[in-house]
Amino acid sequence: MRDLIVASWQKRVTWRRIRPVVKALDARQGTVLRDRRYGGRLVAPGRGITSIRQCSEDEAVEHLLEAAAKAGYGEHQVIMNGRKRSLTFEPPDGLPFLWIEFFPAGTPIRGRGPTPVPDGHTGIVFSFG
Repeated sequence: MRDLIVASWQKRVTWRRIRPVVKALDARQGTVLRDRRYGGRLVAPGRGITSIRQCSEDEAVEHLLEAAAKAGYGEHQVIMNGRKRSLTFEPPDGLPFLWIEFFPAGTPIRGRGPTPVPDGHTGIVFSFG
């Protein structure tokens, strides 16, 4: 059990590692609906950002793939679930785990209720950890 407990200094170190990646990906671009740091004694630290950007889903995916590559991320997986697309990146040394979900216009964003993403916009959920 002792190995599972996350100390406060471990959370601060992780959140410091996440901050430059958030900036490199410009994760707070557009209308930010939620920006939350999480982590507790038994939960690994991380950060989640939900935003809506005025662009198509394909434009958002292309932009964020380029930004992730510039930030140092390489291999990624694309996961399709209905109309929702997700990208997961294996973290290179020193970088946090990165998972990005895209919600096209007309699709509700996970965890944000039934309201769909407006036309001409893309909903994006970033998970860093």
